[in-house]
Amino acid sequence: MAANAPVLTEELGEQLAVVRLNRPQRRNALDSEALALLNETLDELAGREALRAVVLSTTDVRALCAGADVAEALDEAG
Repeated sequence: MAANAPVLTEELGEQLAVVRLNRPQRRNALDSEALALLNETLDELAGREALRAVVLSTTDVRALCAGADVAEALDEAG
């Protein structure tokens, strides 16, 4: 996955994965794209029988996650 992706995954062997939120300019606030990618990533990791732990982390020390990205313009369904 590209280094500028909103969610990065690092696998440390078969039993451990680190999922990092990577939107430091927004203090890791989750927009639709980041939330979809995070859900996709967690679903994929959940299917791995050998995996024992997932660590949720960040690429920036200022914030783990500021919550929903309220600056994102959403349509009626959003």
